[in-house]
Amino acid sequence: MLPCRVQCINCGAAYPPSEIRYTCECGGLLEVEHDLGKLRSQVSRELFDSRNSSFAIRHSQIANCSGVWRYRELVLPVPEESIISRPEGNTALYHNPHLAQWVGVEEFYLKHEGENPTGSFKDRGMTVGVTYAKLLGMKAVACAST
Repeated sequence: MLPCRVQCINCGAAYPPSEIRYTCECGGLLEVEHDLGKLRSQVSRELFDSRNSSFAIRHSQIANCSGVWRYRELVLPVPEESIISRPEGNTALYHNPHLAQWVGVEEFYLKHEGENPTGSFKDRGMTVGVTYAKLLGMKAVACAST
């Protein structure tokens, strides 16, 4: 796993990702920060592309079939066997030349998040949230939705 830390976007306080923390002590929101230098030397586009393959699908490699977890080095450090996925996130891009012309650009693509397992973009975040909640020993998870 590549090193990362959880950092407050307000005051800059840093915390280990294994610490159960909902907000910073100052009340600020937290974000995951990676060492991009190490990340660039250890992962590549080819690695991510290789995970999205028919081999992964045929051999039930759920993490590699996920449009979120195939990029796991960019998310949070999680052992592959702990990942909870449906798999979500590999929604298609749809080319729309009519919108491109209307907007005044050469190419325009739409991403249809309704193709996720529950029909919502929230599936992308929830696979990470539920996986990490389980790793931290949580017994239940709730997600507010409309």
